[in-house]
Amino acid sequence: MIDPIPNFPRLTAEINRRIAEGVRVDRIVPINPENPRFVLYVRDEFGREYTQTIGGRIVNGVERYIYGG
Repeated sequence: MIDPIPNFPRLTAEINRRIAEGVRVDRIVPINPENPRFVLYVRDEFGREYTQTIGGRIVNGVERYIYGG
């Protein structure tokens, strides 16, 4: 599990849920500390590993997290 990310409780919960599923996670050092980014190393049912990115952002004072490719 990761430590709580300040101002991003939903992003923290989502990453911890993915870690509990067995996904390996690395943090990407952000240029903007208010825009945390993580890379997820996901293994599919065929044994292939691929990456996804997940990041957080504050929009109109509300936390949002987004997936990338």
